[in-house]
Amino acid sequence: MNGEASMNGESAASWDDAEVRRRVSVFAAAASLNSVSLGIAVGLVSTMSELLKRDLGLSTVELEMYQGSLSFFAIFGAAGASLTLDPFGRRSAFVVASTLFIAGSIVESLAHNFATLLVGMALVGAACGYGLAIDPIFIAELSPTSARGYFVTWSEIAITLGEVLGFAIGLAIDGIVASESLSWRVMVLVGMVSPVALLLAVFFVLPESPRWLAVNGRRREAVAVLVDAVHVSAPAAERLVDDVLRDHSVKETARAQACPWVGLVTSPNPAVRYAVLVGVGAAACQQLSGIDPVLYQFTFVAREVGVTSRATAYAVLFGIGCVKLGAALLASTLLDATGRRPLLLVSAAGASLTLLATAALVLLAPSPLAVFSGIALFVFLFEIG
Repeated sequence: MNGEASMNGESAASWDDAEVRRRVSVFAAAASLNSVSLGIAVGLVSTMSELLKRDLGLSTVELEMYQGSLSFFAIFGAAGASLTLDPFGRRSAFVVASTLFIAGSIVESLAHNFATLLVGMALVGAACGYGLAIDPIFIAELSPTSARGYFVTWSEIAITLGEVLGFAIGLAIDGIVASESLSWRVMVLVGMVSPVALLLAVFFVLPESPRWLAVNGRRREAVAVLVDAVHVSAPAAERLVDDVLRDHSVKETARAQACPWVGLVTSPNPAVRYAVLVGVGAAACQQLSGIDPVLYQFTFVAREVGVTSRATAYAVLFGIGCVKLGAALLASTLLDATGRRPLLLVSAAGASLTLLATAALVLLAPSPLAVFSGIALFVFLFEIG
């Protein structure tokens, strides 16, 4: 929970208890299923694209619109989350995200034309954006201050894990289902495993955020969650809730005096403008780096360099996903030791050069081993940052 005073005295001793950390780990893992869903969606789009294009007769533009719609509609999902998280709570938000994902997957699996396919992906994209806005907030609100950064990184790792699962689903279903028209539909339906698991977790595992309960006038329930679900001692739970309420009061006062969002851009304070530029610029550059298109177009690239077996392409894609997951785990261990800036600089420079070199290989010397190695290195360097 937020509130730095929570780490003093008995509160700190309670948070450092092994049982508390074990329970927070379970809750963080369950909440991260939202991020797993996003990763699965990316993985499935990567494996299904070639099948979709042939089965539904999509043009190149239509296929690219379908691929890009995941990120595009995620913007609206994230915007919706910002409006509904505080009024309705975190558990309700998990239900909304999971339900949207399941509904979109069902619509996609039944699609026989581009329009229906796009509607399904719009729902899935909105669900991913909505869910990705929830995970870090919920995990941070339930985690001890000393380990908050560690647990919040689980959300990012879960995205990559989901991508690996998406690649694995494609590889497995392709080997089981012979019909191309049926195989990609089965892939989409199997991909619902993560949101279904999250729904079960909401009903049987996840408590409501104690911070949300506290700031919404439900102090007794907030204390009960900390004591019964997180296993914090009753006196420490009382102090934690007091800390949250004081922290919330201070933030509400500051918020009332703060300038609106547009003021951040037009602020005369250079430090404010610089912070906005760095934050927004880093996020924009991450999306413009080409990581999603590289994965989405992988099966087409594989065929371009002479790999005609779809199973082989899926297997290589699964291997690249494992490299990406390994990089995410490595980055989570290096983050506190090296700081964010060195990792970001190494990632940006290395990924840019690697992507340029790989593109040159595809054009000039399309060797499967060299191209696949270049893509794997690009993915690794991207994920490090």
